[in-house]
Amino acid sequence: MAVFDDKIGALINEVEEQKEGNQHKSNGDILGELSAAHQTAAVLGNLSDQVEEGGLEQRIIDKTEARESALTRPDEKDGAAPLHPLRVYIGNVHDRISGFTIPLPTTMEALLPFFADADITGWQDMEILEVMSDIDGLGDLSESVKRTMSRDTVDELNYLAARLRTLQDGIGYDEMFAAVVEAKRYDGSVTGLINLTFAENLNRFDLLPAFSNEQYGDFLVNFAGDESADAFKRLDDSGQPGDKELARYIEKLEKYVDRAAYGRDAIKAENGVLTEKGLLMGGDGLQEMYHGPRDIPAEYRVFTEPGEAGKQTLKISGVDIAATVIKLHAVCGDNMGQAAENLKTLMSGQSRNYLLLIEGGNVCLSPALEAYKSGAETSAFVSSSAGSPDFMAFAVRVNKRGEDGVTGDLVELNGKALCANVSHHTVAPERIDAVLLGGQAKSYDLWSWINLPQSARGDIRSYASRFPDSGLTEAAGCYASFMDANETVSEAACMDTFLANANTAFMDAAENRRPGMIRVAKDAALEMLARGDGEVYRLIPDGVNKLVPIVAARLARYTGRCEFAVKREDLTGLDKWAERAVNKLTRQNERGERDKSIYQREAL
Repeated sequence: MAVFDDKIGALINEVEEQKEGNQHKSNGDILGELSAAHQTAAVLGNLSDQVEEGGLEQRIIDKTEARESALTRPDEKDGAAPLHPLRVYIGNVHDRISGFTIPLPTTMEALLPFFADADITGWQDMEILEVMSDIDGLGDLSESVKRTMSRDTVDELNYLAARLRTLQDGIGYDEMFAAVVEAKRYDGSVTGLINLTFAENLNRFDLLPAFSNEQYGDFLVNFAGDESADAFKRLDDSGQPGDKELARYIEKLEKYVDRAAYGRDAIKAENGVLTEKGLLMGGDGLQEMYHGPRDIPAEYRVFTEPGEAGKQTLKISGVDIAATVIKLHAVCGDNMGQAAENLKTLMSGQSRNYLLLIEGGNVCLSPALEAYKSGAETSAFVSSSAGSPDFMAFAVRVNKRGEDGVTGDLVELNGKALCANVSHHTVAPERIDAVLLGGQAKSYDLWSWINLPQSARGDIRSYASRFPDSGLTEAAGCYASFMDANETVSEAACMDTFLANANTAFMDAAENRRPGMIRVAKDAALEMLARGDGEVYRLIPDGVNKLVPIVAARLARYTGRCEFAVKREDLTGLDKWAERAVNKLTRQNERGERDKSIYQREAL
């Protein structure tokens, strides 16, 4: 016992030194000594049956109902859920002046008078400039909504508002939701917020009425003391002098615990976050209750019909991009005439991100940012295709360029949403640099260029638009966000599924439709047939007719309507044709560049 008394004396001396300002031990060390002392007290009092295995540290980490009842939350506020938990400010994308604020949830009938005043005829004319809510953090949706604006966006916000009104049905769900949003324990999207409103996910969090590190640390220390109160009393009532001395030491030691630091460390260890609503804990294993716009009930749809909401788009990864782009030329219409120029653009290495746009008989591949440049060919293509039901768009992302070709990913995009995104974020040129017929250079600002007389335009040999770097940077960010949003909801597919999906409009336009097969452009089909690449079929009213190579020349001269297809399960012929077409077009483009270089040298 003398040895133990000596240790007690040494510890008391260290406590006195802490009190006098000599920081020989940190608060964390003192806390450790306190924990050890409490455990020692339990052993000396022969009360091990009342102490959980692992001691005080295990007990204070364990979340129990006693923790919640011991804490008190100041300024508790009660209130009913608002009738309209979200409000949005909607503007006209074309004039940036007209606009209005509307509470959500709403209906198309309620919106129509506002649309009339703002000259909005459809979702393509509108943009959501601001999202407002009494729930802190929901206003952060504004930037995300601007970048991913589509027909589904309004429906999703409307459904989110309706879901928020249901939170009052569960005790404390509204408080829990607000805390999770404030702590940013979700992915930042409207989809993530909708998932969060379901009880199955909110029940995975704990909200404790603690509002500071010190308050939580104070509770933990008091809770630990309460847990070992009986053991401490027996120690204090013991007839042994050393036991009473230890009890007095524990009381003195507790005064020097930095409760704020203790609370902060405990919150960090338990992955908690202090919010205006209290201390938020948990949140692991959230379930996907909402899968996208197709899950929105009909009564909350403003623009979309149930059949068209959330149309599934596809993506393929790690493919030969050149060959895939050529295949898309062949399966999306009779448009092989533009393949050489588009392949040249891809191989030029101008960008890592491209857009492949297909509408009717036209195909355009260009760097994605060209779509956002006012007056650019790609921008005009997008604008003119906005109302076309046959418009298709693919994001093309290059991952690797090498001797083996260009490999990367293709993601099918929501064409209407792309048109709206481009319309919202088009960048106007700040200068137009022109070269006159006499060779002189002249630069115009945008207003002067717009008002330039036709006679003066006749003196211009060529011109190029110069765009502000800040505008292009913002547009690039908007496209990246739009692309990411599309890729997230796109389903990974194999090549035959991807091509069959892209082939839908071309096959639907056939006089002799054959679902399950892939319709191929005439030029591609006849070359495959003549070269013996694989089986080629002619679509006829009563079925299909398998062709033999000898008829290829005769069909090439035939001026009547012919429709050709290949079997979806056998694309080997299409693969061989695409590989040969890429090599042929590449050589053709290389010859063109050599001829152009020779012509330029001779001109000099």
